[in-house]
Amino acid sequence: MNFQSKIKDKNNLLLLLIVFAAVLLRFYHFDQIPFTHDEFSALFRTQFDDFQNLIRYGVCVDGHPAGVQLFLYYWTNWFGTTEWIVKLPFALAGVEAVVLIFLIGKLWFNPTVGLIAASFAASLQYMVMNSQIARPYMSGLFITLLMFYCWSHLILHPERKFYPNLVGYIIACTGAVYNHYFSFLFALITGIIGIFLISGKRRTAYLISGGIVFLLFLPHWPITMAHLRLKGIEGWLGKPSPTFLIEYLSYLFHHSVYLISLVIIIIIYGIFTLKKDSFSRQKFLLFFTLFFLPIFIGYLYSTYINAVLQYSVLIFSFPYLFFIIFGHLKEQKFAVNILLTAAILITSSLTLILERKHFDLFYNSVYEKIITDYPEEKKDSTLFLVYSNKSISDYFLNKNPHVHNIIFADSFPTPAQLDLFLQQQSEYYTSLYWGAISSVPPNFVPIIQNYYPAIEEQHYYFSGETCLFSKKKCTDEHSKTIADFHSSKFPEDWQQIDMKQLINNDSLGEFPIIHIPNEKEWNCAYTFQLGEIEYHPNDFIDVEIIFSSEDRMQNIEVVSTLYNGKKEIFWSSTNLMDFTPEVHNSRGWYRAIHSVKLADIQKFNKNTQVNIFLWNKDKKQILIQDIRISLRKGNPYLYGIYEKIEE
Repeated sequence: MNFQSKIKDKNNLLLLLIVFAAVLLRFYHFDQIPFTHDEFSALFRTQFDDFQNLIRYGVCVDGHPAGVQLFLYYWTNWFGTTEWIVKLPFALAGVEAVVLIFLIGKLWFNPTVGLIAASFAASLQYMVMNSQIARPYMSGLFITLLMFYCWSHLILHPERKFYPNLVGYIIACTGAVYNHYFSFLFALITGIIGIFLISGKRRTAYLISGGIVFLLFLPHWPITMAHLRLKGIEGWLGKPSPTFLIEYLSYLFHHSVYLISLVIIIIIYGIFTLKKDSFSRQKFLLFFTLFFLPIFIGYLYSTYINAVLQYSVLIFSFPYLFFIIFGHLKEQKFAVNILLTAAILITSSLTLILERKHFDLFYNSVYEKIITDYPEEKKDSTLFLVYSNKSISDYFLNKNPHVHNIIFADSFPTPAQLDLFLQQQSEYYTSLYWGAISSVPPNFVPIIQNYYPAIEEQHYYFSGETCLFSKKKCTDEHSKTIADFHSSKFPEDWQQIDMKQLINNDSLGEFPIIHIPNEKEWNCAYTFQLGEIEYHPNDFIDVEIIFSSEDRMQNIEVVSTLYNGKKEIFWSSTNLMDFTPEVHNSRGWYRAIHSVKLADIQKFNKNTQVNIFLWNKDKKQILIQDIRISLRKGNPYLYGIYEKIEE
């Protein structure tokens, strides 16, 4: 009874429910959440004995401001590097961010808008997952929300505790600029807007506060200059597509028809109950700017300078989307607030679990599974081959000392050397265990299957997979042929093949051999549309070519191109020389494999045209025994944390 008497606003009960949901979703089996690749990277960069080396080798090489890295350095020195201990401050920040979103919504609009925004913030994967990662995203969101909350009081109620709010604004703004460059950007945008919105007699103090933040950031300026010289992260992050915003919005709402429909229903309900004084163009413009301007700036910078735009860096402006789409709602009765809160929490949580499979995908680290999926009972007859980050693998190997004789596939400089190694080892091992992260060259698996064709076990994870191959007869359930030289449609369906090039010689095989004379530059072309085959967006197209030449083939390549209409969206090639011995002076038959990873190609569809052909740059003579084009089943969860899961 005493507890209830302290609650002045019944909506606070709903806020407690929302906070409880936020805690439950973020702390579910909290001790079992593994480190991500980026967390490992950050932790490896805390292992320095002095501050100078920490800055030089732990901060300057990363591309992020020093704030979070310094925090992790001291936090791990004090409390250790156990996963849940490292993640704990960020998870708590994620819960506190939910409360701040409610308070901001209530301050600018009404409790109903605050409850709706907080409900989504509590249960969306974007918020839940980033609360479970010890990186600058949730810490930055909490800091920028705190900054904006203090800033809001300066703008809306300058007569109330102006200077305490100004001090809070300075502290939080300083934290934002030291946290991440996109939280820096958000703080800068907010600060500039405030110049025009704050009352005239308070403007001088406000401008001084901005100057104080600038002075506090000056010690970091040399580090920022070093970061600018890094030129972004284009080594693995591509430039954003024109549809980036649509994809981002779809991701925010779980790529789910159910959740997106709920959002639309709430928007329409708000429109039908709208009062003339419930909608403010000025507020709409403010939050529109806060949400869209960082996206616009990031898009332009990534398109024309260096790629930096990804979903995670936009989390600092993300909450203000709710105030754009729900800000027109008037304050609702308590019963309606209950209904809205329950509908959002239930729908969002269920789609988080069932459609996004968050607790299945995010809670299983492929780096760990590569080690722990190892079939110990078959270790004497199994070759252990992996493609992974060695430093991270060593971390898990120390936890699993029974795993031994691990061989890293990236230690082979050329496919020919990997092929030769497998040829030799296949005499001693009847099976091969394979574990790989998503960055593995796409032709490694078909190279392995030359010697171990059958798949005994296969496990898919976010960003990688594990597999047990054997020498048993392959059932081809994971691969299907699109075209080859043995088909009844050969050579009619192939282009750039002259009938005069066909050689029927029993000594060379039961099927005709194609002789490519030294005046032919383009040869053996095959074209098809993706809609002609039953493909999954994460599948592979493999091209296997069996060839022979007396010449050293330095410039003979198998090429693949993909076109949407007349626009080329993808081009790649594999040099046949990579599959021949370094010393090559005799005619032997060699096998080369070129693979296309559909998952890494943007904007292909069923109408996309695929072209496969040989490019004989130096016009060398070559014999072709066969070219087999096939579709290989891919990992449906490969990028499932971010993209729509299509099983």
